[in-house]
Amino acid sequence: MKNSLILIFLFAVATSQAAEPLKALLITGGCCHDYKNQQTIIVEGMKSRMNITFDLIFDDPKTQELPALIQGVDWAKKYDIVVHNQCWAKIKEPKVVEDFVTAQKNAKVGAAVIHCAMHTFRDTPSKAWDNFSGVESRRHGPKYPIRIKKVAPVHPVIKGVPDNWLTKNGELYATKPVETCTPLAEGFKDGQEEKTKQVCIWVVDDEGTRIFGTSLGHHNETMLDEVWLDLLSRGLLWSVNKLQDDGSPAEGYAGHGNDVIIEALRGRFGK
Repeated sequence: MKNSLILIFLFAVATSQAAEPLKALLITGGCCHDYKNQQTIIVEGMKSRMNITFDLIFDDPKTQELPALIQGVDWAKKYDIVVHNQCWAKIKEPKVVEDFVTAQKNAKVGAAVIHCAMHTFRDTPSKAWDNFSGVESRRHGPKYPIRIKKVAPVHPVIKGVPDNWLTKNGELYATKPVETCTPLAEGFKDGQEEKTKQVCIWVVDDEGTRIFGTSLGHHNETMLDEVWLDLLSRGLLWSVNKLQDDGSPAEGYAGHGNDVIIEALRGRFGK
């Protein structure tokens, strides 16, 4: 009888800790970045930090058509999170962009926009993507390590980011926050804060659609930094209301903690 009670208790504990993995879509590809390796960094880095699975779109559209999987009005409904790490500047047809945004907003799906995702659709006259992503950006500066200054240090997404964090390398985007954007941190060149500072980490909560954004992530060595990976995981969890106030995952949404593949990539890139 005693053994049976122990088994029942252990089963109850295991059940209470279990959760269905968050289902994510990673959209990546395009020019100017090492998206082949970055897809591995994002997928493996997030799986080690949170309970999540990924579908993948790796493409560089040469026409005004989006990949088939993300056309129409219902494609986003089967996901909890859409992660944007693409550079698709050639697509500029307003209706294509607006339908793409509307599908995500109507699905109330969480989202993250990383680095060149802000320059995706930059040539369209529509402001739908800017308003969705949280910032308007059309240009960037030279490459250098970026000093990070938190402007909303109590927000759970930014907790864990060291004060005055210096990225390993960077390409700082000029960003103009939209009305729904809540800036979390600014980035600048060391010694030139007033001249170069730009919002580089932010969140958006637009009528129930939550988006995490960061312009940090041009270089693999920055993405491989534990600070960056932890930041992205908190941003994703926040976007689906699975982040606690202390910056930790809600019960059942922690990852497997195995960073072997990430460590191998760090060794490969010499950082």
